[in-house]
Amino acid sequence: MVLKRIMTPRKQRLRRRPSLFPKKTVRLEKQMAIVVPSTKDLNKPISEKEMQARVQTVRNFLNQTFGGTTRIKGIGSYTSKGGKVVDENVVVVESFADAPDWERKKSLVAGFLQGKAGEWGQETVGYEFEGDLFLVEPA
Repeated sequence: MVLKRIMTPRKQRLRRRPSLFPKKTVRLEKQMAIVVPSTKDLNKPISEKEMQARVQTVRNFLNQTFGGTTRIKGIGSYTSKGGKVVDENVVVVESFADAPDWERKKSLVAGFLQGKAGEWGQETVGYEFEGDLFLVEPA
């Protein structure tokens, strides 16, 4: 019996194992993140006050839509259409949702991202979903 279990594919073994967490544990399997840029019109820096307002807007949207966020400061870079490498400060605002909640609200997220791309003067806004990066253009 033990030899047979060792040879069982890992995925099947994990499904049969009892949960490590209490029964009331909630699983939020849909991971997403919005990259908030600190520039407008390609590479013009915005003020710290405007950056904080952008982050607050994204945080509030994701908190209201999915219940919580995590914010991570970083430095992003990309190559512009003109071939220039642009570095900028960013804040990545991450959130999680369960599958049914995500399905109900994904059109809200798409509209929000397209609106912010235009409002913030961006060619695109970075949106990460389940490990894939989407470059969302203004509406």
